[in-house]
Amino acid sequence: VTPATVLRQAGVAGLDFIPSDNTDKIPGTEAKLTGPQHLVVVKDTAGLAKEILFSEPDAEAVRQLDLTTGIIDTALQTYALNFSRGEGLIGIVPLDYDASLSLPYGVAAKGNHNGGVETLYTASYGTGEVRKTDLTTGITVPLAGRRNTGFLPVADYGEGDGSEALKAQLFGPADVALDEDLKLLYIAEMDSGRVRRVDLVTGIISSVAGSLPLPGESLRLYGLTLDPLRQVLYASAPDEHVVFKFNLEAQPCTAPEGIARAGTPSCAEGPTVNINYCTAQC
Repeated sequence: VTPATVLRQAGVAGLDFIPSDNTDKIPGTEAKLTGPQHLVVVKDTAGLAKEILFSEPDAEAVRQLDLTTGIIDTALQTYALNFSRGEGLIGIVPLDYDASLSLPYGVAAKGNHNGGVETLYTASYGTGEVRKTDLTTGITVPLAGRRNTGFLPVADYGEGDGSEALKAQLFGPADVALDEDLKLLYIAEMDSGRVRRVDLVTGIISSVAGSLPLPGESLRLYGLTLDPLRQVLYASAPDEHVVFKFNLEAQPCTAPEGIARAGTPSCAEGPTVNINYCTAQC
């Protein structure tokens, strides 16, 4: 067996970014990074990894690394002083390019038909929002959460469920996971320990059943990833040293009559598979 090879793709070990450094449009291995965290892989039309997007919370940025050329660039960044929209930006960058992020931890990407990225969803922990960026226009807008509204009492966790996501209170959004087929965005709330779900068609937010901490239980969720085929969410809770599994709403999925040992995930999982992902034949 050939041993696994570990290669540095971006960043210079032991060296932090300073404002005067140029870290755009250069080889990733020459760029100084500051605390890179959550990553997402962007695939081409053949299903092969094309680029990596990752967050740099301390730099208020989301970076992109081209896996073919090895060149790194900035996809999103906050430029305005005190995270205000427009202030101090004239003559520096286009106003619309200010992503107005604060401690952006998690990021999710919606692809386009050409194998690129059309839309970015970013969990902006410091502003209590999830923000949406159209990479065609470069414009970033809020998708969920009321910006910088502070924290509500524990009794109000989940406030806003069943209504417009923009009016809801998010408690430390730390990561996001996208279901492109069902047009749903999941949000891990670090400070409430629950997972929220936004319907991208209606704009309505809700809490995922089973993600609500028990009375007196204190959880801090951090990472979030989705298995869309089996409709399962996985969330990490570093303080508790635990990875959680959330089975999303499911409906019966029956294998064709006479099939004793089904080979596809839909049939193998039995009745707990979401009806939208049942295959016609096993």
